[in-house]
Amino acid sequence: MKPELTLIAAVDENLLLATAQGIPWKLPDDVAHFRAYCAGKWLLLGRRTFEEMTGWFKPDQHPLVLTSACGYDPKPGSGVASVPQALALAEASGQEELVCIGGGQVFATAMANATRLVVTRIRHTFEPGDRPVYFPHISGDTWDEERRQEHPVDDRHAWPFAFVEYVRRAEKPQGA
Repeated sequence: MKPELTLIAAVDENLLLATAQGIPWKLPDDVAHFRAYCAGKWLLLGRRTFEEMTGWFKPDQHPLVLTSACGYDPKPGSGVASVPQALALAEASGQEELVCIGGGQVFATAMANATRLVVTRIRHTFEPGDRPVYFPHISGDTWDEERRQEHPVDDRHAWPFAFVEYVRRAEKPQGA
């Protein structure tokens, strides 16, 4: 059975993911949520994101690094040339879910194959700065909000945010 493809990200009001200077917010509960969601799963990510996360991966995770570089051999993990190839590898290994963790180009490439989005929606607009990176548009025509958990400002979080899960709408049959 083909695994579900989930995209997980944290974004501001304009879907900003990061800038050349990195992620412009510190949200400890979002980091904990991200780590918990990704625990024990196969992960799809770009080469630059993989290299920025060196040392982060746990032994029970298997990164699949989407790259156009022939022969790229990430440790840990495997190199892949496409999202369908990543899904096929995950399926052959009996994975029920493949989790895409970025960056922006990988999210944009994977969005067409995604069945679920797990998005931390930060209620703030950050300065995009140099080389901003954005998450793809989440269309209400394609995605239904399935679950939302609000998180207010507190002594560890300067901005309110919500953990929001979206599921892809089923396509209606022709003539329905």
